Amino acid sequence: MVLTSNREGLIDEALKSRIHIALRLPRLNRETTRKLWEQSCQEVPKKYQGKQGGSKFSRSQIMRLCMRRYDESPESGMWNGRQIKNIFKVAAMLARYESKISSDGAEKKQPRLTEKHVRTTTTMMQSFEEYRE
Repeated sequence: MVLTSNREGLIDEALKSRIHIALRLPRLNRETTRKLWEQSCQEVPKKYQGKQGGSKFSRSQIMRLCMRRYDESPESGMWNGRQIKNIFKVAAMLARYESKISSDGAEKKQPRLTEKHVRTTTTMMQSFEEYRE
């Protein structure tokens, strides 16, 4: 059995006594984080294709936001690969939702994933993490 956790300090003694080998992985550095964001950017259009096609989005805009968050706040801007993937999933869902509901009531043809969607998602995620602590 494999157990992964980023909260090793919260594992109780009964469980710790049953662990045969523990591996500590280093935090993601800036370059690895950038590569994960890039990979997630490339997957967005493939995964969220609907009847009218995939989401349009500004990769450079989103990458600037993500790396700026990493640089400004390494602790809160540092997410693991699963979290980065989830950020894009939720941001893409927000974009698709907005594309179905417009101010004039007309359905837009194609969702556009923007920096705003990613910023909203990362802010919600960060707020939840702060609440949990």
